[in-house]
Amino acid sequence: MTGGTFVSCNTSRSFFLQVYEMYVTGYQFKVLSPVFTGHWGLQTRKSRPAWRERQNSANRKQFETFKKEVFARYMRDPLKMMKNAN
Repeated sequence: MTGGTFVSCNTSRSFFLQVYEMYVTGYQFKVLSPVFTGHWGLQTRKSRPAWRERQNSANRKQFETFKKEVFARYMRDPLKMMKNAN
């Protein structure tokens, strides 16, 4: 994984970053049960506190760097995320 630091990098964010990098390197994933596809704690922008939106904005900027580093390392962009890179 890259060494970038995401604000309030909790377990689910770290997991996403690891899974994305694994996917880029060719891992395939299967969802075992629909229970893993939902999350009761989802929020909307209106319902989350202002500090959380500031964290999310900082993380979105950091993710731009992360995806460039992953692309440079593996020269693969299976989700076509680099087409919107800054």
